[in-house]
Amino acid sequence: MLLNSGTLVIEERLSEQVLAEHRPVLFRYALLQLRDNELADDAVQETLLAAWQSSATFEGQASR
Repeated sequence: MLLNSGTLVIEERLSEQVLAEHRPVLFRYALLQLRDNELADDAVQETLLAAWQSSATFEGQASR
């Protein structure tokens, strides 16, 4: 799919908004579980990367 520059700007802003909203919550949870700032930060980074990489195939439906 070919996107124009306006669409890319919107996607980038949306991505920044999603990250700003969810990253702190994910970090607090990871820190509670791992009890180490570096490990928690790495875990959040890996989680967000995995979510971004699979976002193209996300259908928004629950599996049964």
